[in-house]
Amino acid sequence: MISQWIEEYLSAKVAERRSPATITTYRIRLGRFGAWVLEQPNQVLSRALLRAYSAYLAQQNLSIASHYSYVNDALILVRWLAEEGYIQPVNTDKLKPRLPKRLPAHYTMDQIKRLLLVAELREKAMLCVLLDTGVRVSELIQLRRTSFDSEGCAMILGKGSKDRYIWISSATQEVLRTYIASRTDTNPALFVSHRQQKTLTISGVHQSFDRLASDAAIRNDVRRLIHSFRATFARELIKHGLDAESLRVLMGHETIQMSLHYAQLSSHEATQKRQGVNLLEKVESCL
Repeated sequence: MISQWIEEYLSAKVAERRSPATITTYRIRLGRFGAWVLEQPNQVLSRALLRAYSAYLAQQNLSIASHYSYVNDALILVRWLAEEGYIQPVNTDKLKPRLPKRLPAHYTMDQIKRLLLVAELREKAMLCVLLDTGVRVSELIQLRRTSFDSEGCAMILGKGSKDRYIWISSATQEVLRTYIASRTDTNPALFVSHRQQKTLTISGVHQSFDRLASDAAIRNDVRRLIHSFRATFARELIKHGLDAESLRVLMGHETIQMSLHYAQLSSHEATQKRQGVNLLEKVESCL
C-alpha cells in the first residue's frame, strides 16, 4: 500500500508542475522510506513508526542535513495522505532531527581570488556568472551563448518554473566573450564539456569546481562549493545596502526570510559594521 501511496503523491506533485529534478529527489527519499516501511512488522503509519524511521536513519551514514531531509519528506507525505483521506491524521510535531545552527556556507573574497588564480577559462567564466548572479547550478547550465543581451541581462527559468531576470557586470561579460571566442564547437549552450563539447551537466559543474577548489587549496575550507556562491552573492549585496525585497526577487525566493537566511552575517562581521556607526555622534558635546 505504501508504494502505491507514494506513486499517487508523486503524481500529485507532477500535476502541481514541480520540476523533474524535484520529483526525482522526492522519489529517491520516499523510495527509501517506503522500502523501510515494508520491512516493518507493523506498517501502519503512526507517530511511533515515524520516530522509528528517524532513529533508523540516525544510524546510517548520513549527514545531519540528509537525515533531516529524509525525515521531513516522509512527514510531508504522511500529512498529505491524511489530508487526502487515505489515513487517519498523525501528529508529526517535533519529529524532525535538530539541525545545528550555523551560517550558510559561503566564500571569502580571498578564497574567490585563489579560485580565479588557478581557474581555466571555462571555470573562470562559470565562477563569474555564479558570483555575479547568485543563480542555482540548475539555472547555470540552462544558459545559452545568446542568453545575455548587450546590457548583460538575461531571462532564466528558475525553481518552480518561475521566470526571473538576472544581470552580469561588464567584467563578467568580457570574461564570457573571451571564453566563447576560444571555443571551436557549435553547441548553443553557454557552458560545454571539454572533451565532447556537450552541454555541461550539474554533475559536470560540481566535478569542475571540486578540482578547482583542490587546486586552490580550499577544498576542505568551504562546504557546498557551488551553492556557496549563492550565499556569497546574498551576503555581499546585503553588506552593500541592497534591501531585502530586492534580494528576494534576484534570488528567486518566495519569501524574504529565505533570502535573508542566505545573507546571514557572523557576529564578527556584524560587529565590524556596528563599529562604523557612531550612535553618540549627535550628542557628543553633552558628554
